[in-house]
Amino acid sequence: MNRRRAGAAGSRPKGKRERTPDLFFNRELSWLAFNERVAEEAADASNPPLERAKFAAIVASNLDEFFMVRVARLRNAIEEGDTDPDPSGLTPAQQLREVSARVHAMVDRLYGLVTSDLLPALAASGIRIASPADLDAVRREALAAYFRDDVLPVLTPLAVDTSRPFPMLSSLSVNLALRLAPAEEGLADRIAVVQVPSGLPRLVRVAGGEGVTFVVLDDVIRAGLDSLFPGQVVLEAAAFRLTRDSELELDDEGGQSYVEALEVELRRRRKSDVVRLEIDGSASGVLASLIAGLAGLDDEDVYRVPGFLDLHALWGIVVVPGFEALRDPGMKPVPVLGEGDAGRIFDVLDAGDLLVHHPYDGFEPVLALVEQAADDPDVLAIKQTLYRP
Repeated sequence: MNRRRAGAAGSRPKGKRERTPDLFFNRELSWLAFNERVAEEAADASNPPLERAKFAAIVASNLDEFFMVRVARLRNAIEEGDTDPDPSGLTPAQQLREVSARVHAMVDRLYGLVTSDLLPALAASGIRIASPADLDAVRREALAAYFRDDVLPVLTPLAVDTSRPFPMLSSLSVNLALRLAPAEEGLADRIAVVQVPSGLPRLVRVAGGEGVTFVVLDDVIRAGLDSLFPGQVVLEAAAFRLTRDSELELDDEGGQSYVEALEVELRRRRKSDVVRLEIDGSASGVLASLIAGLAGLDDEDVYRVPGFLDLHALWGIVVVPGFEALRDPGMKPVPVLGEGDAGRIFDVLDAGDLLVHHPYDGFEPVLALVEQAADDPDVLAIKQTLYRP
């Protein structure tokens, strides 16, 4: 021990520690390992199907945030010429390459799980996602009426050509890219974009039949494209989604207040750089390359998915009423107050402190405190600190 300490003291300047990369995990890859563990819960057949759907939705939502902040930060560091390695010994460029390979594999596994395992398991239990072509004539007509009355009025097709550049699409919004036949023989194909309305449910519930049936809103719009482009020949339509840089870069020396700086950054997000393109796996290579080029992305930034985009939409299935057998049993919080104590919460607190740990302990003491404080004439104000409301 003494020799090792003496050698260490003589091998580096006083007060400076050497970094040993083998002793450190890269922060971004470690986070991806965490998300892979969440995905394992979605893959675990011992979990009820709706719980598995919930975990799949969480994985997708986590990846969105990862790209908006962490991948965006790496890309910014590379553009600024940063070549310094992190404690694990990886430069920003090396990190981005490893992240890309890891996420591509994760996305392939996740969509393979959802399409080949999870959705069939839910369908066998009475909850299914169908295409309009799979419905009977009566329900197809009902879906067409929904498109005509509720969807079509809020759609705005956008043409893309030399005089009309690629539209400034919102981050994480789902859109349809369409390739239209040329207006005249000998001309190039035309491109248009239709934004899927975010104000409408992504999973449209269709009445009738046994169990519960949903249709993805993208497919509802695809089935009604003739109404959007009358007389036009639609060669193909593919859903896609862009993820933009949402990293906050607040300048604390710019003479602005924190609120003003935050407002500027939030406005900047609408036009920030694109860091990821997700596109329907059925899209042709021509269309996928065209969208990627217009968004300023390389091949490694493009994620082809074999199914509907944005698995966060699975929450629409998770919260469907009934089907309790497909969920974990609900957990009841432990009651903290004795009988009658909720009506005299201040007397209880005068007798001693009360520590509650949510969600394991009941929330009644908090509600009682706020309600009785609101009725107490001696209370001047009620102030609370909320964490990520």
